Amino acid sequence: MNRIRFWSVSVFLLIVTLASTRVSAGVASIATTNYAGLVFSGSADPSSKAGIFAMFVSPHRDFSGRITIGRRNAGFSGRFKTNGTADIVVKITVDNSCYGCDPQIIDIETHTLWNVHFELSPDGSAISGGLHFRKGGFPDGTLSGKRSSFSRSEETPSAGKFTFAFAGSGDPANTSFPTGNGFGTATINPSGIVNISGTLADKSAFSQSTLLCDDGTFPIYDSLYNGRGAVQGWLGLTNSANADLTGNVLWVKPDFARRTFYPAGFTNDVPVVGSRYVQTKPVLNWTDGMVIFQGGKLSAPFTNSVVLNAKNKVVNTSDNKLTLKIQASSGRFSGSVKDPLTGDHLSFSGVVLQKENGGFGFFPDAPLSGQVLLGTTEP
Repeated sequence: MNRIRFWSVSVFLLIVTLASTRVSAGVASIATTNYAGLVFSGSADPSSKAGIFAMFVSPHRDFSGRITIGRRNAGFSGRFKTNGTADIVVKITVDNSCYGCDPQIIDIETHTLWNVHFELSPDGSAISGGLHFRKGGFPDGTLSGKRSSFSRSEETPSAGKFTFAFAGSGDPANTSFPTGNGFGTATINPSGIVNISGTLADKSAFSQSTLLCDDGTFPIYDSLYNGRGAVQGWLGLTNSANADLTGNVLWVKPDFARRTFYPAGFTNDVPVVGSRYVQTKPVLNWTDGMVIFQGGKLSAPFTNSVVLNAKNKVVNTSDNKLTLKIQASSGRFSGSVKDPLTGDHLSFSGVVLQKENGGFGFFPDAPLSGQVLLGTTEP
């Protein structure tokens, strides 16, 4: 069941919203549309100054939006030149005033943060550019995006719910990266807005709202570990025998000496596999199954036999105690199990992947995390 692995790459996220009938004489006419894309880091640390921005462009080439880099965010505005380019300076206002003091103290400062360059492609199908940090000596970043044409009047046929799992190492002997699978859910609404939430295998939660692009892909990004790490990349819709959603995300966890899980940190490009999720009874196409636990600090893997009934209730048929509840509305599952060798109780969580006819997840076992696999014993 565990087919997914990992490797390394570096990306950042960008979201852009564009509306224009004709941006300039140098840019072809395009219908009102949206863009979503990525910003690539120029830093050796791929999570350094990770960011996201959204942008609206009027038919008169005026634009406005908001940009977040690291833990700072600021509004911006400007106007494209007739050749489809624009250069702006993004500033932030810091109010240090004490309005309740006697006498009142007014102290408002304006800080210049970034120089940003935008460039529209001639046919309006893409946006590119770069970002320069005015302070701190950070390397310049580059940005690019793809068009998303979906709206209330032009709905996507791909709307629906999805569940997905991040690759674990699958190797109980690997103590430098989680054995288990992080997981998440995604909902694509008819107008192309994608809402994502999930949990990585070190218990870090993430969430994101983004856009489905015309080619069936969408970016995923969230800043983690107080702005010192991130998860970011592209996921895309497919229709293979075993998946409806695939892609890769970069997971950057910095070196934290006092962190509970994997304090040495890591930077890995992690494959993602997902399935369209439809609420059925039962959610998986089997009755007799098993739940496998491996990795973490377990002295040895162990397996519990289970029965999945038509009401989506999982019944444990092994001697050691196990409870497992499937949330039928989302495809997530959670529970606890007693290690038959030590008697320790472990909590776990994950998601079912209906095209895989099974489930993937993890159990925290500080400073490591182990893998949970749910599947059938039937031929």
